[in-house]
Amino acid sequence: MTTLDGQRGFLGAERVTEVLIVDDHQIVRDGLRVVLAATSDFECIGEARNGVEAVALSNELSPDMIIMDLKMPDMDGIIATREVLTRHPEILVVALTMYEDDATVVRAMQAGARGYLLKGATHEEIVQTLRTISAGGLVFSPGVAGQVLRRLSSGSRKLSPFPQLTARESEVLELLCRGAGDHRIAQQLHIEPKTVRNHIASIISKTGADNRLEVVIWANDAGVGKSP
Repeated sequence: MTTLDGQRGFLGAERVTEVLIVDDHQIVRDGLRVVLAATSDFECIGEARNGVEAVALSNELSPDMIIMDLKMPDMDGIIATREVLTRHPEILVVALTMYEDDATVVRAMQAGARGYLLKGATHEEIVQTLRTISAGGLVFSPGVAGQVLRRLSSGSRKLSPFPQLTARESEVLELLCRGAGDHRIAQQLHIEPKTVRNHIASIISKTGADNRLEVVIWANDAGVGKSP
């Protein structure tokens, strides 16, 4: 388990996204660290070799994002994702996998991962994926999306109205259902992106959904985000 110290916070006007890399292979961690070091908007603040270390370091470092290998000894990435997001729902988890059609990718999305990276991805693909997720987007293939949506929709519930949500949470949910990412929601509501993520975590908790994808499905089913 490694903790890396470095300059944190803001770089000019752009906030640096602090990343924890989790993989049981040193060569993979080294490669991802090199990719992050070549950007101005991401910084590796720690490395973990398994899910147990990932949970411990997420508590210690409070990263903005975790790149989480799905198949590791001691505790796999699926369990670690659930453990991390139970304690820190604001953290963005990106699944790391060898194959995009792996069933574990679907399980990772159900556990709350915001997307996935293939271990054979190019530097440009890695950065593009991380930037999309950092901005509040979701990244997965049509095949994975179909599996996730089918599994979630099979147990969906209509949740209209949403009296348990505050006025601000309702605004956030409306924009989320219209396809806005965290940063766009923050700009429109004049709040910080981390505050948006906190609101979304609260919405998920209050509605009983497992993750943001599920709450969007339920909310859309109830008519939220649709034009009158």
